[in-house]
Amino acid sequence: DIMLRKYLLCVVSALFLLVSCDKFEDGGMKSASRRNIVGTWGYERVVRNDAELTDSVFAEHYAHSYVIFERGSIARLSWYDAAQILQEEQTATYVFTYNKKKLCLVFDSYPLQEWQWHVKRLTEDQLWVEYAENDTLNYRIEFIKLKK
Repeated sequence: DIMLRKYLLCVVSALFLLVSCDKFEDGGMKSASRRNIVGTWGYERVVRNDAELTDSVFAEHYAHSYVIFERGSIARLSWYDAAQILQEEQTATYVFTYNKKKLCLVFDSYPLQEWQWHVKRLTEDQLWVEYAENDTLNYRIEFIKLKK
């Protein structure tokens, strides 16, 4: 009876350890995702259809733009052009789904729009996601944390 209890305790401990140590594909612990996502994220690298955007295209669309993930599941996206003039701001609600493999953003504007980012890496200072805009546009975005 004592041996069975010890065996069950070992099995349960091992299962708990496996679940709690689950990692994203390219790095980062899933168990820390709610903590690590909070902060201001700048675009570090954008790849569209397996081609990295050139410096001029990157600067025009992403270099001065950022995303703020707040506690309480609110995300604020700010888009600036190359001259650092604000072009658009959007607010969304975010949630992790599918065992934290996806980060879903539902925007507050009408008509409701939802983005589903496949999280590849999430650490204290790096967030890598992939998503398909439609059947022909596939993106990989690498963010770097600007502020906590």
